[in-house]
Amino acid sequence: MSHPSLFRWLRRWHARIGLAAAAFFLFLVASGIALNHTDALELNQRHIGTAWLTRWYGLRADAPTQGFKLGEQYLTWDAQKWVLQTRVIANDQPRPIGAACAGSVCFVATREALFLYTSEGKLIDKVTGEVLPALPLANLAADAERVIVGSAKGQFVSADGVEWQPYAAAAAWSQAVTLPVEVAAALRAVYAPTIDSERLLLDLHSGRILGRYGPLLIDAAALALLALAMSGIWMYVRAARTQRQRDR
Repeated sequence: MSHPSLFRWLRRWHARIGLAAAAFFLFLVASGIALNHTDALELNQRHIGTAWLTRWYGLRADAPTQGFKLGEQYLTWDAQKWVLQTRVIANDQPRPIGAACAGSVCFVATREALFLYTSEGKLIDKVTGEVLPALPLANLAADAERVIVGSAKGQFVSADGVEWQPYAAAAAWSQAVTLPVEVAAALRAVYAPTIDSERLLLDLHSGRILGRYGPLLIDAAALALLALAMSGIWMYVRAARTQRQRDR
């Protein structure tokens, strides 16, 4: 191929590859900037539950079959959230060890904290650390107006979750029970699997969303960018040399 023909061929394909490479490069820049600001953008707290995407990741719904009874409602959980009936009331909390209602307040306990909720699932307070009578908590119960917790140091009772007194009577500790069929059915939609935005964006950025060949595709696109840059430099030098020869 003669030099003029090669030049025209390169210029034509340089433009075509450039359009595709520009879109790829813009995506890499935008996704890279977003990943550098994950906390500010709260990407790890934004979840996507599109059916085809969760199928692509091989995820399936795994709704719980047991929960703690709170009045006429049930508290259930998985690794990502707590759900009161069908309402998500907390995210990224450990497994609760017990839940019970005392008057108009519902208490949910983990080993390190006590959460106070309204019957509608609105958080009133979270009690931790030295405010609790002993840690780790092991059990939770409630009577008409008070909450009772059990630990290795004994049992304690409180009306507000802040002021505690020793409690010597027997307590009916809350236990997880099998969910009614209709509640379990309603929870399937709530516990449908999701992908957090940070993981999705990272997989798109690296190409891993396409499996083992995805990173190779990203590598090929990077090589195309390199070829684009080199051919652009060559064409610039070629055009500049031709212009100087014409100017003589």
